[in-house]
Amino acid sequence: MDDQSRSPSGDIARRAFDTVAAIMRVHSLDELNLVGDNSFRALGFDVWVGFDSVRVDGAPDVRILFGHTHEIWEQHYKENGFDQHDAMIRASLTNNQPFFWSYVTARTALSLPERRVMNEASDFRLREGFVTPMHNLDGSITAILLTGDCVEKDNPDVRAAAHLISMYFASVGRQLMHLNEVHARPAVKLTQRQLDCLRWVREGKSAADIGQILGISAYTVQDHISAACARLGVRTRVQAIAEAAVRGLLEL
Repeated sequence: MDDQSRSPSGDIARRAFDTVAAIMRVHSLDELNLVGDNSFRALGFDVWVGFDSVRVDGAPDVRILFGHTHEIWEQHYKENGFDQHDAMIRASLTNNQPFFWSYVTARTALSLPERRVMNEASDFRLREGFVTPMHNLDGSITAILLTGDCVEKDNPDVRAAAHLISMYFASVGRQLMHLNEVHARPAVKLTQRQLDCLRWVREGKSAADIGQILGISAYTVQDHISAACARLGVRTRVQAIAEAAVRGLLEL
């Protein structure tokens, strides 16, 4: 064994890569949470949460996805609507890099409501946190929030390991949540004509074009597409194609 592998830095790096390997083997959120509990606590974090955040009418809308939360703080946070005044959520929406809470509070002028959130978090012994935001193509973010009283925030190896592990947790956790939501949806069946119309919509054909191809009127094509949208619970033909693909009814 060489000096690097015996050093604290080498130990942290090895544990981080072992954790990534373990993440890639999980098949459920329960398994993911178990790996998270072990790996993040080894880095000094007691609480870790994966969440999605999107802007709705200009305000952040936060949804907890998975993780090991501080249940009392989470309830207090929700009851007081702190997601609307959370400087860390704001920083997540505008920042592409991971950051410690103290970095934001030292470099950003917080509003009074934002200061209240941070002060009350401290009352719950949540005094320092580390956030890794990942910006999704749909405009939302998926972020991992870590908090703990025993974090070596000045240790670059801890920061690098927390960043690496968080990225994999965010990616795999979001995939597992998506699969759970798909499996929880009621089964939907489309008629052959509805599927035929959606396939041609996928190819960029207009209702008139599809009517000529299938030997039916453009109005009938519109009826088939509207019926498919209603069955899939969506409003537009583009959404219908995506939803049908997610449900395995249509190939993209």
